[in-house]
Order: sequence, then structure tokens, then C-alpha cells
Amino acid sequence: MDNINERLEYLENKVLNQEHLIAELKKELSKKNEQINSFPQLSATSLGKATSDGKIIYRNWWAGPELEGFCDDIWFTQFLRYHFPDADYKFNIFSVFGNHDNIMCPMDGKKIFYSGECINVVYPHIKENFGNHALKYVDFALGHDLLDCKKYLRFPFWFLWVFPPVITEEDIENTIDGWMSLEIEKSQNVCNVSSHDNWSTRALIADSISDFTEISYGGLWRNNTNDLWDKFNNNKLEFLKNFKFNICAENLVYDAYVTEKVFDSIRSDCIPLYVGGGNYLEPKVLNQNAMLIWDFNKDNSDTIETFKNLVSDEKSYAEFKEQNILLETSSKYIIKKFSDLKKHFENLIYD
Repeated sequence: MDNINERLEYLENKVLNQEHLIAELKKELSKKNEQINSFPQLSATSLGKATSDGKIIYRNWWAGPELEGFCDDIWFTQFLRYHFPDADYKFNIFSVFGNHDNIMCPMDGKKIFYSGECINVVYPHIKENFGNHALKYVDFALGHDLLDCKKYLRFPFWFLWVFPPVITEEDIENTIDGWMSLEIEKSQNVCNVSSHDNWSTRALIADSISDFTEISYGGLWRNNTNDLWDKFNNNKLEFLKNFKFNICAENLVYDAYVTEKVFDSIRSDCIPLYVGGGNYLEPKVLNQNAMLIWDFNKDNSDTIETFKNLVSDEKSYAEFKEQNILLETSSKYIIKKFSDLKKHFENLIYD
């Protein structure tokens, strides 16, 4: 009888262990599905989608309206056609959304790699395969990282977001001057437009100021207003223009990872409440004294006190706003980046 009881106890424990294992596997599967669903949906870009003239094939690229037909509207296509209208070239331009083996395959034409995201942190499998911007396999690479390599150019995503591919030096200077001269009347204090806060960068700021100001959340994260859609037809800049401050934290903190978020604040005449950039917060472009910057490694009490003063005292707010958020070096820096990009493509085409 004792043997039977021991056997039953053993079987019961085994069933419980299997149920526990199944529950853990379900949790893991759920996490994987969340990760997969967070990726941009792929069209046929693993195999490649070409421009109408066949000169460029985009592989492992973002899905979007530009890929419904030919890839003629993509930023790089327009840049190359503007600067090299009659040149004979064949480019395979890769990003990270697809089978990484594609980039190692022999193919006709030069290989170029571009990512606007922080590939060293966001997705482990991308870091493993593209952590050094695939420099081992390509002829030229672009990204936001600070890499010392002749076939790499730091060209962060905000360049593509803020500036059209067809732009002159004068246009860049006029654009910067226009941002610096903005004076938009504001009706509300603080806003944020974000789809998530996976690394708690937005919560770091929002939770530290929520006791003494209202925050309008126009995106999916903490949403409490439909104004972004109902009043402004999902035009983020028009929405931001109503606010004195914008919580424009990056998705995560990593050296030189600076995206369009802070520049959306500048273009909307908002004071940026910012987390990001690490030890390289666009030092030739942004005046950090004209921003309020939080840090995960500090208590941020001084920054919070400054914010409280700006919210409560109109004179202090007006004086703070008189600072130029863009440095005098910004135009020359941006112009040089566009020039460097042109030179890299020129070397690829005529090499």
C-alpha cells in the first residue's frame, strides 16, 4: 500500500511539474508573440522590392505605402536621383526586418546597410546579426552609432524625418532659422505622444512632475485625450503646438541614440522634457541648457525644481524660452552631413 501511495504522489508531482512547465512555456510564448507583433510587418522585402528604374532594391526594409508599388518615394531613392540623375549604379539597400542571411548572399550591385533604430539594444537577434551595422558584409553603412570606419557614416534617423532628400544648403539654413524664430502662443502645459514606454523613460519624467501639473497623453501610452485624432487628424506637430512642454524621451538611453522626438518639440516651439542620448546628445546641434534633461543615474531634483518654477512663473518661462535651443554650429554640421552622404554615394557609384 505504501508503494502505491508513493507512486501516486510521484505521479501527482510529475503532473504538477508538467503543468507548471506548460504555464511557463505559455508565458514565454506570449512574450515572443508580443515581440513579433511589435516588429513592422514585412511586405516582400526579404526578397527585395525595386525602384521603377531597377537601380535600387530595398531588402529587409520597413513596410509602408512606399512599398505598395515601386520604391520610388523612399528617402534614399529621392536623394540618389536628385544628386546622380544620370549615373549608372545598382544598390541593394538593407535594413533589419527579415532573414539576416540575405545580406551575406552574393548579389549584383553594391550592398548598403541602414538602421534608424538602436539595434544594439532593442532586439537581441538584431544585435547578434547586425550589431556592428553589418560592416563585415556591406560596402557602406549608416546609422546613429559613433563608429570609426571609412565605410560608415553617422546619419541618424532624425535627418530623414526632419529634412527632405531634395534640399539645398540655403534650405537647411532657412529651416534652422525658422525653428529658432518660432513664437507660438500656448494654451496648455505638458503633453506626451508615445505608443509605449517599454524602458520606463517616459514614466521617469511624467511621474516626477504629475503632482503639480496636468499631462495630456495623446498617444496609446496612458492615453487621456482624443484631441490628436479628433482635432488635429493625427498631426503630431499641430497637437504639440498647443503645449509649453513636451515629454519627448527616447525609447531607451544609449550613447548617440537621438531620434526625431526632440526635434518634433523644437519644430512645435515646445521646451523638451528629455531622456536619451547618453554621453552624446548631438553636441554640435542641441543647446542642452535650453532643455530639461532627466537622468536615470541621478535624483533629478534640480531639474524638477526648475520645471516647477517654469510652470508657476511666467517670467521665468519667458526667460528660459529666450535661449536658442539650436547651436550656431547646427546648420554647418547638418550641411556637412548631407555633403558627406553625397560623397559616400559618389565613391560607391564611380569607384
